[in-house]
Amino acid sequence: MFPDDPGRGVMRVQLQRSGGGFTATRDWFLDLPDGRPVDVTVGPDGCLYVADWENGIIFRIVYDG
Repeated sequence: MFPDDPGRGVMRVQLQRSGGGFTATRDWFLDLPDGRPVDVTVGPDGCLYVADWENGIIFRIVYDG
């Protein structure tokens, strides 16, 4: 299901082969109903950083697998 306002978070898109092409499934990776993410990058420490312009914060997401 695609959200009404995809600009309010970060979505994950997974691609699966389907014949000669691909199909996509989408879901929220980071839901920010009160935010506005403007950039996502991976830092030298391997963490994912998401800049939220509306709230003036940067989220640091750490993989703990």
